[in-house]
Amino acid sequence: MRTPSRVRGVLATLAVATIAGCASVPNVDLDKRASVRSVTVLAVAEPGIVPVVNLGGPTGMFGLVGGLVQAGLNDQHSRAYTDLVKGRAVTFAPLLEDGVIATLEAAGYRVARSDQKPSLQSDNRTADYSGIKVGTDAIVHVWFTAFGYVSPPAKMNFQPWVAVRVRVLESASKKDLYFKTFVCGYEPRIEGAVAIPVDAQYEYESYDKLAERLDHSVAGLRECEQSIVATVARDVKPR
Repeated sequence: MRTPSRVRGVLATLAVATIAGCASVPNVDLDKRASVRSVTVLAVAEPGIVPVVNLGGPTGMFGLVGGLVQAGLNDQHSRAYTDLVKGRAVTFAPLLEDGVIATLEAAGYRVARSDQKPSLQSDNRTADYSGIKVGTDAIVHVWFTAFGYVSPPAKMNFQPWVAVRVRVLESASKKDLYFKTFVCGYEPRIEGAVAIPVDAQYEYESYDKLAERLDHSVAGLRECEQSIVATVARDVKPR
């Protein structure tokens, strides 16, 4: 069976992020001088696939052939785990979206929701918010950039890897008022990212153990989401 393009794209992103090493992301603290009293939170997209990827499995030690075998296993495990999650009707986006909204409301903001989405600029990578129209002072965009389980090159166990970007823009000017990337669990070398640890109980010695303890491994991903929301809460806490 050929690897679906979505799976190939996710696995390629994981590999590039790891190999690239010292990538960098924006790290903009909240501008509390801005006159923002109301915000619109854009809907958080549900992850289409929950990858389970071994970045340095034993087959990888045997050159190109071994690498191809490992890539096939990563694809197989990612699709199988995603099917298990979807079979239980498990969703992840609502927990993150509701958590961010509750955090903003607790900080004193009036919060609205919107299903609008940013488009992409000509480079097909940079978000374009010019088409988003809201009646609030700011726009809040939250999205997953990584979501699943990874066995890093220097470690045998699978552990969560949840990366979330949180961006707050002034509605009129589209100026960034806050922009951070949070990485929970596996921590690749990304300059500017905020690293958040996850409990070691959510590590699994093999894919089979990860799949057998489905509820437990799902809880590990959700704990990462909640830890990210808690970190955002500290950032937006009123002075």
